[in-house]
Amino acid sequence: MVELGIRSPGDLPSTLTSARKVFKSEVHINIRDYVDTRHKGQKALRQIMHPSKNSLRREIQKTGKRASLKWVKQRGLRALLVKAFE
Repeated sequence: MVELGIRSPGDLPSTLTSARKVFKSEVHINIRDYVDTRHKGQKALRQIMHPSKNSLRREIQKTGKRASLKWVKQRGLRALLVKAFE
């Protein structure tokens, strides 16, 4: 959360469940883009974040830039998953 700039170190959720809820409601980022960009810093990550879940879904559907569930789980990024095709 701190890495993405959505919370400061003193404002982190106290439980894992509440942290997941924050991610699901506030972080809309393509997982592949996140992995490719995270070494570039917080500013670069903020630039690839989408304003809404629907915006992220449209981008995934348009570009086909998806990540397999197995790949995501291996990297511990399951909290960033969204349903792109419903």
